[in-house]
Amino acid sequence: MVRPAKTSSKCTVDMAKDLAGPRFSIFRAKKMKGWWPLVRLKSTEDFEREEKEREEAKKKGRNKKKSKDKRSKLRQEDIQYTDSLGNTFLLMGKVEAELQLVALEQAEANPVGRGRKEPEPLDKPNRPTTSFNWFVNPMKTFIFLIWKNYKKYIIALFILAILTLFLVLIFYTLPGQISSLIVNG
Repeated sequence: MVRPAKTSSKCTVDMAKDLAGPRFSIFRAKKMKGWWPLVRLKSTEDFEREEKEREEAKKKGRNKKKSKDKRSKLRQEDIQYTDSLGNTFLLMGKVEAELQLVALEQAEANPVGRGRKEPEPLDKPNRPTTSFNWFVNPMKTFIFLIWKNYKKYIIALFILAILTLFLVLIFYTLPGQISSLIVNG
């Protein structure tokens, strides 16, 4: 079985390929949580729909409206792949799941998924009503709010400030050095 992706954005159609990796064994891991892709075989209706879309695009020419469909922004490699037999598979969605292998006694004691009772929920987290974390630790606030978005600009500004300081010091001491060279000759 293919090891799941940690986030939805890392879950790609490449995970559904025949010998995709990295792989894992549920019998060794006992518990696995993550994202898996859902794919289906491309049918003749899909091929016909693509042909119609190409013909309509040719008729309209370059005067196309911007499509708000997220799938249209993706590359073909991101949403479909062809296996070794020539079958084309389409990415239809992604599912987040948690698989857990339990002993027979535990499975009979807690039958989940057969409509007998709901899955066991997580405990409610003990959260404070207000958070003063931003006030207590301003460095963490700086990192999360400013550094992640403006890291390149901050580094560039720091380097520019050092270069400016260096040039100012050179121009400040340059007239004194020139005059001492003229006088001392």
